[in-house]
Amino acid sequence: MAFTVLVTGLLPYDSGKTFVGRSLLRYFRSLGYRVVSYKPIAAHSAWFQYETVEKSFEQRILVGHDAYLYWEDLNREVRIEEINPIDILTTPTDFHQNIRLYLSMLESFVSQACIMRISCLRSDGSYVTEHYIDLEQLERTIPTLQLKLMELAEKLNPQPKPITHDQMEKLMNNPKPVMCADKQLKILTMKYDVVIVESFNNAATPTPLSAEIADKVLVIMPGKALVYDGRRYLQTLKILEQTMGGKIAYTTVTQQIVELTKPLGYMKIHPQNEPSENALENPEILTP
Repeated sequence: MAFTVLVTGLLPYDSGKTFVGRSLLRYFRSLGYRVVSYKPIAAHSAWFQYETVEKSFEQRILVGHDAYLYWEDLNREVRIEEINPIDILTTPTDFHQNIRLYLSMLESFVSQACIMRISCLRSDGSYVTEHYIDLEQLERTIPTLQLKLMELAEKLNPQPKPITHDQMEKLMNNPKPVMCADKQLKILTMKYDVVIVESFNNAATPTPLSAEIADKVLVIMPGKALVYDGRRYLQTLKILEQTMGGKIAYTTVTQQIVELTKPLGYMKIHPQNEPSENALENPEILTP
């Protein structure tokens, strides 16, 4: 089984996970390992990251910024679905007179979900991809964005299945897509020497298996990465899971881990325009 590094973020946004993940890819490659980057669950904004809409047009499947960068780092030798099975496109709600309602909806990730892609591996090795579109959220979103998203929906292959907002919320909370993501992760660990798994936002783990098999875990913040032993990290997750009444572990945020568990050490992260193995100080702490 592959040596697995789980990359998480301390901050809800802009911790720098993808920069570190891409730098690690280059570092392990320089040592001669067969490496793959994996983004089980991705989300991106059609408004703030409009280039993802354009990339999705080009590829005819929903794809986010981070997964696309990893795909290019891997020289497009794998399918996007292989390294990113779950993708969600969010759209901001159009402004009306109720400022409090408007701001509360912008703060809610679930309320902004508009299009979702789920790609699952079949037993014959092929992928079955399904797109879904929340027509209620599409109607609520910014008028100047609506037409573009309708055009995208027609371009996606397969075309999205129309659903309600309640159905979208249930789909996002359904364990089956996460099971698909973990199935794909297991396959990657058998094909590569090193697997770099990137979590989403400040989630302690994107899927259960991501934490269960992690040899090392990084918690990223600007300028620094805390390094944890994977087994110790998992033990803390399980304790937190019990205190939350048995809730699934990936609802935990990294702050809770950092408050309870001492890291093995840390790596300094140097500011650079492009990811590079030189951006990470003392990456040897991660070497298999």
